[in-house]
Amino acid sequence: MHSEAGPADLSGRVCLVTGASSGLGKEIARGLARRGAEVVLGVRHVTRGELARAEIVKDGHNLDVTVMQLDEASPENIRDFASRLRKTHGALHVLVNSASRWHEKREVTPEGIEQTWASHVVGPYLLTLELAALLGAGAPSRVINVVSPVAAELDLSDVGWQRRPYDAAKAYLESKQALRLLTAGLACRLNPLRIAINAVSPGFVRPELAEGGGGAKGALFPMQAGTPEQGAEAVVWACTSPMLEQISGRYLADRQVHPLKFDDPSQIDEVERICARLVTAPAGAPVHV
Repeated sequence: MHSEAGPADLSGRVCLVTGASSGLGKEIARGLARRGAEVVLGVRHVTRGELARAEIVKDGHNLDVTVMQLDEASPENIRDFASRLRKTHGALHVLVNSASRWHEKREVTPEGIEQTWASHVVGPYLLTLELAALLGAGAPSRVINVVSPVAAELDLSDVGWQRRPYDAAKAYLESKQALRLLTAGLACRLNPLRIAINAVSPGFVRPELAEGGGGAKGALFPMQAGTPEQGAEAVVWACTSPMLEQISGRYLADRQVHPLKFDDPSQIDEVERICARLVTAPAGAPVHV
């Protein structure tokens, strides 16, 4: 299946983009705002988010852009964010999980979750479930999980890198593979609510990651990688194309629909089990997965 991006009128539709203060996330938000959507920028740092908002509003002449503090690596913060959003909005039509981080050294959240896994897997899992009622109210609605065009062999026995020597590149790629598995699992759960969820690759984008970086990151992404603006086009297409309204649980790349390469049922169940366990761990408690 192939489709051109094309213009789309998103007037009256509410879109949430995480990691929207810079890079790919900001360009996705810009693309949706240009099409008339009400856009919520979910950002870790509000000051940076306000700068992004001013730029997006000036560019698209759309004043309906708001900034809300959100740390997708923190289950407590995600729950607080969802509660705040439910108080201000009765429906959500598009959720784009695009927040991304890079950690050269192993770091953990206050809940004891390894940061890369927390940001790229646990965060999208919990945020999607916390906002399922709002997405259901906006149905037919879409969830977009931004993934990498490459992935690595996933070791589900040590997602926290407690036994293995930490490898930043492999941690990143494993987490993006896990996000594809999570997409397949959530598709089954969200289908009755008429919420479509897909894993979308923006292609190689430089810089792709909002934070961190260094030698390993530079080696992972090719020098001929595209700009955030170019990467955002594929994601905005996934958010808006009428051809995708009934498509769920798939991998979208180059504006084409592909089967999810990583769809082993046992691995899907295990990723969801790990996420469910991690989001219930109290802050400061040791986590072993």
